[in-house]
Amino acid sequence: MLPDRHHHLPLIELTESDAAAVAGLYVRSSDYFREQGGEVPTLPDASELFADIPPDKSPQDQAVFGLQSDKGLDAVVSTL
Repeated sequence: MLPDRHHHLPLIELTESDAAAVAGLYVRSSDYFREQGGEVPTLPDASELFADIPPDKSPQDQAVFGLQSDKGLDAVVSTL
């Protein structure tokens, strides 16, 4: 169910301590991962979102954000 057009989800900055919340999003999105021919990511995979940075970048170059609802994270984006 999509939120109505007057409802805005807060954009929050995530850190590695939010890996469990990211893993929860992955579990709730398990159909997507299976349709893509893969397995549902695990907590270590969620932690990797924060650590998997190209060799020519540093952790300070990356920002990870999430859209938070009352059900948990609804979306995650990582930027470099």
